[in-house]
Amino acid sequence: DRATSHTDWRLTRLHLGHDLPFVACNDIQFEQVFINLCNNACDAMEQSKERILMIQSMAEGDEVVVRVSDTGTGMRPEVQERIFESFFTTKSSAKSTGLRMSISQNIVEQHKGQIRFNSELGRGTTFEIYLPEPVDKDQLQSFWADGQIF
Repeated sequence: DRATSHTDWRLTRLHLGHDLPFVACNDIQFEQVFINLCNNACDAMEQSKERILMIQSMAEGDEVVVRVSDTGTGMRPEVQERIFESFFTTKSSAKSTGLRMSISQNIVEQHKGQIRFNSELGRGTTFEIYLPEPVDKDQLQSFWADGQIF
């Protein structure tokens, strides 16, 4: 476990699992997913007193799970219902196109994974990405050769 203060008001906590199985994915696409989740978390914490971004990874059964949690404002139910819609945003058009979560969901689903979330007003939001461990070892070898192992 490692905690790093990035500014005088934000703390990032990393809890990264050890000996996780490899998952077959496009690393550039997943970098975009994690950037999107972290940017949204930082935006959500702008008005919060306690600003903590936590990133965790672990194995659960035959899946690898990555959680991105924040201590932001949380989402109202009507926002939760639309969070993965293309062009939906609660921010000004100058700050967001409303594509971050839609793109992230599409990338995760293209990799046969799932993205889920839990949000509580005044307490924050947690997004969970579930990625299956490859059953086909030949597929894993192919992804390894292409540099698409995560």
